[in-house]
Amino acid sequence: MICPKCNEENKEGSSFCCRCGTAFGEHPKKSIEKPARTQQPPNIRTEFNIKSIIYIGFAIFYIVLNVNAYDEYTNDFIFFMLLAGGAVMLLIGLASLTNKFYDIECPYCGKTITVEDGAQGVDCAVCGERIIIENYTPKKK
Repeated sequence: MICPKCNEENKEGSSFCCRCGTAFGEHPKKSIEKPARTQQPPNIRTEFNIKSIIYIGFAIFYIVLNVNAYDEYTNDFIFFMLLAGGAVMLLIGLASLTNKFYDIECPYCGKTITVEDGAQGVDCAVCGERIIIENYTPKKK
């Protein structure tokens, strides 16, 4: 079998040319599809989460209280476990300190609705209809 592109001699029944890789017969060359990039909404904004601020304040108070209560009679293991618990609370509070929001237009009533980033669906506060969100685009249910 001779390749129509480069004229290389190949074994009979080959699917591809051994020199240039051209597909023979009914075996077209497969193209590699790139995944669609997720678009970002133009109006995304960040807001402070007041619950996280309270959580961080409580965690700092808890750590300071634990350190001040430490004396020679306190078990070191319990002290460090309580201190680690306070540190975990502090990290959780810092991780959720901000939330990202963006606005969409309800496909049912046309009103503007604020949606948290990452939401896959939301109920319209005006008309009560369920809105499905795919790639930051609102769609009807």
